Amino acid sequence: MISGCLRSKPVAVEQAPTYQPPATAATPPRIGVAQAPKLTEVQDAVKRIFKGAAVVHTDYNPSFLAGDFNGDASLDLAVVLKPTPDKLDEMNQEYPPWLLRDPRFNSHERQRLRVDKDEALLVVIHGFGANDWRDPEATQTFVLKNVVCASRTPARTSREGGKRSAPPLFSFRTRRGRAMLAPFLTCS
Repeated sequence: MISGCLRSKPVAVEQAPTYQPPATAATPPRIGVAQAPKLTEVQDAVKRIFKGAAVVHTDYNPSFLAGDFNGDASLDLAVVLKPTPDKLDEMNQEYPPWLLRDPRFNSHERQRLRVDKDEALLVVIHGFGANDWRDPEATQTFVLKNVVCASRTPARTSREGGKRSAPPLFSFRTRRGRAMLAPFLTCS
């Protein structure tokens, strides 16, 4: 005779879901209205980055503008600078805290670039934190050579009769839906 216990598998009982109140709609973040940069704010940002080695080139009008030039949802500052003549060595230091580039040269050929004493430079200070380019920690900076017209009158032919007109110093182009700063590269 064989005897044994019969074990039955426990039956899983499905429970009714517990009530969860609907999620309240999250309040969208308020986006403040961007304030146009003031000359004193721009000068402060330039001092913070360049420590007196460069100043705002006020011969250009406009000499600065703010916008999101790299698509990171933070306002950047583009400004035309000129080196301070007695601090040219600081602009040409071996390891500067900014990136000096010349868009007219092949980027694969790395050459040691130098800033000349009377050169007009286009500088882009990238925004950071809650205060964008005004933030004390906003220090990522590109310095671009050979993109600011020396004559302050970029060359352009109008469609009516071939007359030359002076367009603004900066224009905006879009690439893949992103606004980009496009200075005029051809000068008269």
